[in-house]
Amino acid sequence: MTDFKKAPVTIIIVVMTTLVFLVEILLSHGQPDNIFFLVKFGAKYGPYITQEHQYWRLLSPLFIHLSWSHLILNMLTLWFLGMMIEPLFGSIRFGLIYLIGGLGGNLLSYWWAPQTISAGASSAVFSLLGAFLVYIAYQGRHNSSLKAQGQTFLVFVVLNLVGDLFTPSIDLWGHLGGLVTGMILAIGMSYQRRIQ
Repeated sequence: MTDFKKAPVTIIIVVMTTLVFLVEILLSHGQPDNIFFLVKFGAKYGPYITQEHQYWRLLSPLFIHLSWSHLILNMLTLWFLGMMIEPLFGSIRFGLIYLIGGLGGNLLSYWWAPQTISAGASSAVFSLLGAFLVYIAYQGRHNSSLKAQGQTFLVFVVLNLVGDLFTPSIDLWGHLGGLVTGMILAIGMSYQRRIQ
């Protein structure tokens, strides 16, 4: 119960995404990574976005996953980040960073790799990483332990992006787009707080 009070949006997203995956398992007969099923279920696929105007496909992939390991990795990372970041930004801002950051990641992926079929929460997770790096950059100047934590997270982000270059199945553009969108949102939110 204390976790829910601390980070309600994080918990709601984890529960919703897990429930969506259970529906995937049921409807795909245990094959959620089937390309035809993924496209039908709502994965990002450029031709449908462009020709059929299915713009919702820029957001729906955040809740769709290809396997249990894909889901668990993303949800564990989201839980870990969410418990730290949601109290810092507040639940509404955190939710906006997650959704708009994920949307930004999928937009860049759509722009640079329109034929690629992609799904997963990682673009939104990268937006949280980007937002947290900006927060640490602002606050870490006066807090040595936070600064050290920021350096660790920066190494984590760089290693992930480098790893993406050597893993063809990973949506590098989605990760980059999420990271940059999260940074921009965090900068905008910190500026808004200063002028209020």
